[in-house]
Amino acid sequence: MRIATLFLGYVLLEIAGFVIVGRWIGVLGVLLAVLATGVAGVAALRGAAVGDVMALRRRAGPAAFMADLTLLVLGAVLLILPGLLGDVVGLLLMVPGVRRTVARLIGAQLRQRGAATVTVIDGSYEVVERPEHDPARPPSDWRGH
Repeated sequence: MRIATLFLGYVLLEIAGFVIVGRWIGVLGVLLAVLATGVAGVAALRGAAVGDVMALRRRAGPAAFMADLTLLVLGAVLLILPGLLGDVVGLLLMVPGVRRTVARLIGAQLRQRGAATVTVIDGSYEVVERPEHDPARPPSDWRGH
């Protein structure tokens, strides 16, 4: 129920954004802005798949890398989806400093709720070699001959 209410509120804010901005720059301006941010989102998604990912992977640890990549992809998807509020959030997520701040805030919330703890299970194993042929057993003929 809470998610449905949040989603409905988001949709209403997007509609209000279209109406308000449409009054300032007109319907054609809003449509061109939404189209331009969609193209920018596709370009950002392609860039995230190639250059940014490799550079980020070299500088950051695995958790920071995954958080940054997730927020980058989320920002690109928000730019692709039509909506002015989503476009603003998507553009903000394209800025590396904003992504780092958001990742830190989310990490702090997860640690506070205890969701960021990791349980390590220690164990051992033994490699058992399988004999090629046991002389006590004749090889089976699976074809029935």
